[in-house]
Amino acid sequence: MRAYRNVPANETVFEPAELWVNVGFYVENPNTGEEQFVSLSKGIPLDSIEEEIVARPDTDYGQLVLARNAVLRDLKEAGMKLEKGTTKKLPNLCAELKRRREAVTETSDLSKNMFYRKIV
Repeated sequence: MRAYRNVPANETVFEPAELWVNVGFYVENPNTGEEQFVSLSKGIPLDSIEEEIVARPDTDYGQLVLARNAVLRDLKEAGMKLEKGTTKKLPNLCAELKRRREAVTETSDLSKNMFYRKIV
């Protein structure tokens, strides 16, 4: 949950996120021989993600949402156990690249829609 400071009514100031998931990969630093994490310049602030409401947990989609909520809780709980300024590898976490699709416009023929009925 985001925390607010006392600010003028027309201005909202968010406290910085405390827990982040960073996306990147590990390499060996050739100068030191130590493992180095190379991440994107922006991470995912976990503090700003809230659990989703599950309307029908008995469906496949409902089970997916429950799993997402559990992953979010697991990450937040593990993050709060870290010392400030430290990190932890997440070997079971995967990254996925996605490009959003174009917004869908109404193109279907309503005469073939079994749920539609002209009311006026």
